[in-house]
Amino acid sequence: MANWDIPFAPERNVFVDSGGKVYRIDNGGALLFRDRGERKSEELFNDEVREINVGKDQERLGFGFRQKYPKLTDRNIKRQVDILKTKLTDATIDKLVDGVRLSQKDRDYLKQTLRARRDFIIREFSG
Repeated sequence: MANWDIPFAPERNVFVDSGGKVYRIDNGGALLFRDRGERKSEELFNDEVREINVGKDQERLGFGFRQKYPKLTDRNIKRQVDILKTKLTDATIDKLVDGVRLSQKDRDYLKQTLRARRDFIIREFSG
């Protein structure tokens, strides 16, 4: 979703219940728009899911998602990627995006970008 609040400030933007389930409490900006409604540049929202790499860099430096969410295992991630492969098809993306009030140009860009981001995640976490 290209929501940079999650990797950069999870303590302000998500809540983790006693069972370890994560709830997003501040959506901020996502997809085409920043947190205050201005449009993101293509550098911030494109085919590469950079917010995942931020998490990997944080892991390497010792303050990443594994420390914040210790119950998040490689198995959990693989299971979520498998669900992504199965449920977030091109047809599903088209249906979801076509239900949004955006210009045709923005909807086309969003469809293409969401497909590419889905594929990026699958490449990064499959295997």
